[in-house]
Amino acid sequence: MLLAIDKDTQRAFTKVYAGSFWGSGGGGSGAGSTLQYTKPLRALLKRLVETLGIDSLVDIPCGAATWQDVLVKDLLELKPNFRYHGMEIVKSLVDASNQRWKGDKRVTFEVADMANTPVPSGYDAIFSRDALQHNGYTAIIKTLQNWARSDAKYLLVGSYPATPYNRDIKQAGVNHFDIDLAKFPFNLKPWKVHIENSEVHRTTDQAKHLYVYKIEELRNADFDAMRNRAKNRRSEDPLNMLSANIRQQTRAKISYIRRNRANRPVAFRRPRHYISRYRALGGRPNLVQ
Repeated sequence: MLLAIDKDTQRAFTKVYAGSFWGSGGGGSGAGSTLQYTKPLRALLKRLVETLGIDSLVDIPCGAATWQDVLVKDLLELKPNFRYHGMEIVKSLVDASNQRWKGDKRVTFEVADMANTPVPSGYDAIFSRDALQHNGYTAIIKTLQNWARSDAKYLLVGSYPATPYNRDIKQAGVNHFDIDLAKFPFNLKPWKVHIENSEVHRTTDQAKHLYVYKIEELRNADFDAMRNRAKNRRSEDPLNMLSANIRQQTRAKISYIRRNRANRPVAFRRPRHYISRYRALGGRPNLVQ
């Protein structure tokens, strides 16, 4: 199973936890993984376990699994035969989680890559929170297709319906975006939508939701078309269109300055500084200013 792990991705997320890049909250998984922040989510998951008849759950990725320990204990009280399996790419986290649950065969953890490692058979649902949004389009689509091959009944995945558009991240790791699987290029309409937490996200002022998909419907998704949309995203992606417009406008301004340099008063001749600054940015406009 270890052969199905992308080593670059594993190194990236191992560095995140080793350096506490997301903060110390939630065992290094970030402030969104604290017991206080996940209280509404735990209540929602317990309700879904009952209403959907879920007796077993695969958590991909489970991270440090600090808040999941509380959830799983509650679920075991609710359903003594409930089974939980955490999959995580950072080996040190998996070792620690297995040690905490040593001796209880109902709760297990393994080192895995959500895009490449097959989901174990015999589990009712797949749960994934704050994971896809740390990856690029290619890895996200590959992950969705991997999950669609499982024999699970449901997929529970975190999303942000208020996000205007998705972003393509080049390198998995620290960077992230507020993903919405219902929007371009994924276009996956959820079966059910639940509010995970009414408290807005600290960086984007958007409430987090939980999308519920039926795996049997996910299997029918056209992943080739999804990949083609992602590949040709410049024609449809609003962010890329905006960036292209800014680059075009900046080039036009520089061209105008060059053409009119000789006719401008000495006090206003500042094109050399402007152009050198533009070149220092590698030919790209400063999108922050």
